[in-house]
Amino acid sequence: MIELLQRFGHDTSKLSSKSWERFCGPDTSQMDFVIALSDSAEDKAPPELGNTALTALWPLPDPNTFNGSERDRALLLNELYGSLVRRIKIFISLPFASLDRMALKARLEELGGGTAGTAQ
Repeated sequence: MIELLQRFGHDTSKLSSKSWERFCGPDTSQMDFVIALSDSAEDKAPPELGNTALTALWPLPDPNTFNGSERDRALLLNELYGSLVRRIKIFISLPFASLDRMALKARLEELGGGTAGTAQ
């Protein structure tokens, strides 16, 4: 996925996988939104991080567990990228000033496909 991001012009130099523990505790940065990406049935929304972040789960296939051809993997990565771009564009276009916390949480979950009327 990193190669795909680079191909589309994204700076990936500061990207790395991180444990949830990195974001818990008194010395962590304040986050407004935390969105976990996973298709595992065992996964739920991200853990509460001890702050006021709104959390959501956007279930997407894990490309690291994909067992297809290179061509099919490339198609999957392109589909994942497109899905994330669409969801993020919808998310950042939300009228944050006019939505209360509950409405924002509902929209986050809806974007992940968690409710009817999914916008992907």
